[in-house]
Amino acid sequence: MKIWLGHYVDNTKEWFITWARDITELVLMIDGIVGEPDQRSLRQLFTPGFANCHVDFSKDGYPSISPAKDKILRENWLHVEGTVGREENVIDHIRRVAKRSKNNNIAPREIKIWLGTYEHKNKTSGDDCFIVWAASKQEAIELVSANTEKSFEKHLRPLLKAGFINIHVGFKSNRMVLTPPREDVKSGVWIYLEDFE
Repeated sequence: MKIWLGHYVDNTKEWFITWARDITELVLMIDGIVGEPDQRSLRQLFTPGFANCHVDFSKDGYPSISPAKDKILRENWLHVEGTVGREENVIDHIRRVAKRSKNNNIAPREIKIWLGTYEHKNKTSGDDCFIVWAASKQEAIELVSANTEKSFEKHLRPLLKAGFINIHVGFKSNRMVLTPPREDVKSGVWIYLEDFE
């Protein structure tokens, strides 16, 4: 499984993080769901990151994914670090493309993707959870713990099938702000997990 960062055709404000076996699987999965991925924009991620979300189940057992209920998790819903495509810092890359700005080097590493759940006292309203990608389980645990200061179950479920996270890029006072796209949150395709049970 590989993980990429990219944006949709003719729309540098709507980005995604996606994981799949190859670019063909990636394009087939995303195309027709929310839009067409701009293949020229795709950059492979070799460094860890995670996204916070909330999972709830209908009476029929179908999952729905929404922004995390916890205020701190909602405010810090996406964490990406390091470089993209082995050369450019992830945030610098998005800023340069979305706003029209530069470079660092790192060796490629094998990245794995997991779904994890934060610890809750009350389990009746679903779970705040996260998708994390890292080279190892330990790195994933350390990354989420350090950046959320939240306790979570150390049981991480590996994601073995393709999926994606949609990201809206905006600017406030010349500072880049990453948020879930409003339309996607309403229509339920902000995060797509093919092997979600």
